[in-house]
Amino acid sequence: MIKVVHLNHSGFVIISQKTAVLIDYNQDTAGVLPILLSETEKVYVLSSHGHQDHFNPEVLSLDCLCDKSKYILSEDIRNMCNELDLITHNNEVHFVREGDCYEDGDLSIKTFGSTDLGVSFLIKYGGKLIFHAGDLNNWHWEKESTIEEVAEAERDFLKVLNELKHDTCRLDLVMFPVDPRMQGDFSRGARQFVEMFDVGLFIPMHTWGMWDQACDFSLYWNNNVEYACLKDGDCLTLK
Repeated sequence: MIKVVHLNHSGFVIISQKTAVLIDYNQDTAGVLPILLSETEKVYVLSSHGHQDHFNPEVLSLDCLCDKSKYILSEDIRNMCNELDLITHNNEVHFVREGDCYEDGDLSIKTFGSTDLGVSFLIKYGGKLIFHAGDLNNWHWEKESTIEEVAEAERDFLKVLNELKHDTCRLDLVMFPVDPRMQGDFSRGARQFVEMFDVGLFIPMHTWGMWDQACDFSLYWNNNVEYACLKDGDCLTLK
């Protein structure tokens, strides 16, 4: 059994027993993170890439993480850490690229590609198989993209999905961008994902606060995949 809490934007904390996985921390707008982590003994901090809406340098020095955290960060974040001289504690730091693996007694991680910067994460944790997409999506902008750019975006996106499918067809939990800023068929990437994989629970992220659009699945959801729309600070339990 795991607890899943949405912090903000694409940021989540997932807790199982005395460990936690913190992914793409940007802000803790509801102020729940210190409470959630107060009884944990170990925290894995994952950042898919260095864009400011997915990586806040504060995550390297938060009091609630000190002395019990391991960091698995996309390689593009390395220079940011060096330049800002933020990693000043003794915690483990691992920088990862597409195709890398990390494993210890509590979880295992394999990184996959992105259609933007950085990586996406396939995580085995708490008896569940979890996918956090980072900025992996079928990004196509209705008023800006040419026909050729739309086709290229789709090819790049499906390439990563096919690579992921070599590892698994079943995912217990998926956190994936549903970004209404694209307008038009903004949910295309999400629909393609759940059509290709057997997904236990789908949680939209990267919505930029446009909950009414991103979470009105009746407008575009034509399958039986269970979904949950979590606002900042909301949580659920996955058994």
